[in-house]
Amino acid sequence: MNIKLIEEYIPSHIKELMDDRAKEKMLEFAGEIIEANKELNLTAIKTEKDFAEKHIADSLQPAFIKGFEKIKVIADTGSGAGLPGIPLGIVFPDKKITLIESNNKKSGFLNKAIKNLNLLNITVITDRAEVISRDPLLNDEYDAVIMRAFAPFAMAMEMTCCLVKEKGIIMYYCSEKQKQEMPVSGKKSEELGIKIKEFVKYSFSEDFGTRYIAIVEKLWKSKKKYPRQYANIKKNSLKI
Repeated sequence: MNIKLIEEYIPSHIKELMDDRAKEKMLEFAGEIIEANKELNLTAIKTEKDFAEKHIADSLQPAFIKGFEKIKVIADTGSGAGLPGIPLGIVFPDKKITLIESNNKKSGFLNKAIKNLNLLNITVITDRAEVISRDPLLNDEYDAVIMRAFAPFAMAMEMTCCLVKEKGIIMYYCSEKQKQEMPVSGKKSEELGIKIKEFVKYSFSEDFGTRYIAIVEKLWKSKKKYPRQYANIKKNSLKI
């Protein structure tokens, strides 16, 4: 992919975030995904316009959330192809980002990509989010957790909320349909110590449609029994 990917297809407010270095790195990253996609199922997207909007612009949308500038340590859970973590790490080299991916082949791709791109602010952990959440060294470690196409809302909250510091946030991407199935703003979980603060609505084009990022506040430490084992989380999801 060439510079047209950015100059023609990235929305102007997103493009303003990127200097020349970031644009160059972003194109290199696109090349890494395309090459690896020959063997790994990283993306079904084929066109430059879709790649620009649904991968790059979508990954950078959290930059417009109020208070984002104060967030310094981020965990991208279920990172997959490194989205949104790697684009955020490219544009904001001052932020420390951890990519959490349980699939060995995908985490291998992530390690290779950040090495090739020389992204010193990004690291990879190969494990499940709920397992990492029980690690005393990582529990309450992050200012924010971000997830895109990760898991149903209630499951995702239990699997990740213990990673977030008190007063931190979880940013959960969702579609219009998913939002309709989720709790309303203001809904609180006493068990997990979280509250849905708001849904941030956005779109880039008519083809892209309407999307949301649910902003979930971490009010206090979750009860010690969380997160449970994955089988229990899946079988008996919490009522949030």
